[in-house]
Amino acid sequence: MYNPRLTRHFLINNFKFSSEVISKITGKISLRVIHKGDLFKIPNNETFFVLDGKLKLLELEEAGNQQIKEFLFSGEIWPSNTMPDQEFTCHLESLADKTYLGIPDKDFFDFVLNDSVLAQEIKAIGKRRILKLNRRISCLMCKDIEKRLLLFLSDLAEELGTDDDEVTVFSNFLSHYDIAMALGVARQTVTTLLNKLRTEQQIRYDSKHIILMKNDLVGRQYPA
Repeated sequence: MYNPRLTRHFLINNFKFSSEVISKITGKISLRVIHKGDLFKIPNNETFFVLDGKLKLLELEEAGNQQIKEFLFSGEIWPSNTMPDQEFTCHLESLADKTYLGIPDKDFFDFVLNDSVLAQEIKAIGKRRILKLNRRISCLMCKDIEKRLLLFLSDLAEELGTDDDEVTVFSNFLSHYDIAMALGVARQTVTTLLNKLRTEQQIRYDSKHIILMKNDLVGRQYPA
């Protein structure tokens, strides 16, 4: 069944699907809205599209601690076989006022396998996810914590930012605690380093935006 709201999300965001593909799949996907601050529980092997918004994908440990597995943004699909051997229950937390998910029905991937055009477009999204995961692993391997932080911010800038002369601007939607969990360091370390980078005029930030100087984006040089 044609769903104009789903069609709009697929058209205006980053999926790069053709209109032909969109018309085929929207009848096999249901819309789910997550409000900021709410947790949505979902098995890690269940597929969903991030139609619009920003998500923090969490694993809740037995002791009650949270572990950030990934940040997901508009135009992404989860999972993409990047963690095929890991089984855990995801908790999705919206980092935007509202995040819209597309949940495929049980016949969706049988449908995909029988349509070569759709299969190729889904595969392309999966490749982008794998590249993102590889960048994140490389970032975590960097022993210099300050450079690790700059690599993390430059990834966000590349994915979400808009260019303005010599700077890249993106919304400041993560707490220092979120960044610390993502980088595997203490929250105070993140706060100290952000203040240092701001003092050195490598970045500027307030409660709404982070601004990176283009000549300080670490040259996208990840450790080998």
